[in-house]
Amino acid sequence: MNIVMKKFVLIVLFLIYSALILFLSFQPGGDTAETSMRFTKFILGLWMEGDIPYETLMQWHMTFRLWAHPVIFCCYSILAMGVIAEFVKRPWVCIVLTGVSGICLAVLTEVGKWNIPGRHFDQEEMWLNVAGVIGGLLIYVVLGKVYGILKEKR
Repeated sequence: MNIVMKKFVLIVLFLIYSALILFLSFQPGGDTAETSMRFTKFILGLWMEGDIPYETLMQWHMTFRLWAHPVIFCCYSILAMGVIAEFVKRPWVCIVLTGVSGICLAVLTEVGKWNIPGRHFDQEEMWLNVAGVIGGLLIYVVLGKVYGILKEKR
């Protein structure tokens, strides 16, 4: 894949993923619970046959909802680093730009919930989002050092 095509694909993936984060973050309360419940049933259905006991379903549903925050924002960070690294020469600039954009998105998606019916600001979820951003940065930096991806360009 040539450089221009690689950059184009990365940008499109980044924009689609960012739109997905915004869509999921700003769904009304009932819709977001329904979305996460469908995901929970699908995942549990991969391991369990037949009807899933209600208690088990609810326990896993809440676990998936909690873990979704850092995982989604970790993926955002990794994808953002990949995109930004294509356009800037210095690795530290990638880290700063990704960190700032990720933390802003992590905070704003929670603060914005004040205006969504059935949703509310949750400080714990905000910190989980921020932890995901930082985790994604760390993963990218470590893998970048190991595989030589994160080098200063001339």
